This record gives sequence, structure tokens and C-alpha cells, in this order.
Amino acid sequence: MTTWKPLLSVLFLVGSAAPVAGQDPRPLYDARLSPSSVKLSTAEKTLLDREVRPAARQAWKGTEGCADEFSVMDAAAGSFTRAKAQQKAFLYRFCTTGHGFGGSGLAVVEAGKVVAHLAYDGASDFALGGLRDLDGDGRSEILIAGGGTYQGSTVTSVTVIGLTANGVKKFGRFDVYEDDCGGEKDPHAVTASRISAQPGPHPEFFRETFKKSDCNGSAWSAVSKREAVSPAKDETAFRSISKR
Repeated sequence: MTTWKPLLSVLFLVGSAAPVAGQDPRPLYDARLSPSSVKLSTAEKTLLDREVRPAARQAWKGTEGCADEFSVMDAAAGSFTRAKAQQKAFLYRFCTTGHGFGGSGLAVVEAGKVVAHLAYDGASDFALGGLRDLDGDGRSEILIAGGGTYQGSTVTSVTVIGLTANGVKKFGRFDVYEDDCGGEKDPHAVTASRISAQPGPHPEFFRETFKKSDCNGSAWSAVSKREAVSPAKDETAFRSISKR
């Protein structure tokens, strides 16, 4: 799980989506923080291997270069498919077919059963967050972080989605991190964003930008104060799958 997950659990998974007058937007993701490894219980490992992995294998069957490399990347708690449910979502990578390409999935588990399972192209995704209801439907939204290093530059973006009776609701994508630490240019440029949101039927999103001039332990300095931002369109094609 990522280092910002405890903050999400404490602040975002309780109460309603109704905004309070004068209340600051809720923080959703801070790209200055680093992820840590996910820890699964024995029961979770058994369930995922028994229920989720075979379904993923069937979903990606016949895809060129897609071998079964099932690996759980992260997990998050929330009420993802119905209000007040105690559920856990698991982000996994099933296979890698190229640099940043391959098969990934998102499985939601409740009381030892898989209640939702999505497959999509997203082999660069590495972190997951459960967000307190943003749009007032009573369900927790899901934040997925992904990215990679390309020709010396590392980039990260996050997407926010919700699971509804009609399928996946997409709130959009935000670019949140970029550096050129793999290149020869000196000094290097490192930029990170903190994304926040004001809940409502049509949530409003905000960005704060920070930078530092090296790739090591120097302090971050603020580039811009919180300002409104419009998310980019999320082009991900999610498809619902089930055990075969």
C-alpha cells in the first residue's frame, strides 16, 4: 500500500459527500509521497489465486505475448459497489507485453467473495486508493496511479473512477509527477502535484504544484497555490469479467 493510504482511510471513508460551507477541498493524491509494498493476508492470497487469477487468465487468453505473471500491486478499503459495504479492492497486473503495456485488473471483494472484477490495459499502474464518496451516490470512488520511465524521464498520472450499476463512471485523469533524473541534463527538474476535490454532483478538482532541483533528498518548494484544474479524458476501456 502507498504511504498516503492511511490518510485516505481516516479522512475519506467516513461520512457523506455533502460539502460543508467554507470547507477546503479534500486531498486525493500527493505525488511527493513514495509508495510502499502491499501486504496481503493468507486468506486474501488464497482467494485471489482461486477466484481472480483464473478469471484474469480467461480474460486475457489469446493475447499475444501475455503470459500468466499474476501480481497484486496494491489494495484499498471502501464501499465501492454499494453504500456502507465493507469491501476491499485489489489492483493486479496479469501480464506485460511491452514497456508500459499489458493486462491489468481490479477486483472488489466482500465477505470472502468477488463482487466486481474489471480487466483493462494498464500494465504501468502501481497504486490504488479508496476515496470517500465524491458525487453523492453513497459509494467510495477509486483512485489508480500509474506511470513509468521513458528515455530518462519518469512520469506519473492518476485516474479516478466509480463503480455503478451501469458500469464504470470516469471522473478523469491527472498528470501528477515528472522528472528527468535518468537523463544527462544537470541540474535536473522534478515536479509533483497534490490533487484535491470538492465533492458534489459534479465534483470540482484542484491542483497544487511543487518542485525541487535535484533527484535526491532536497526539500520541495511550492510553485503554485491551489488552483482549479480540469481532468483530462480517461481513455481506459474497462471490461467486466467473471470466473469461468
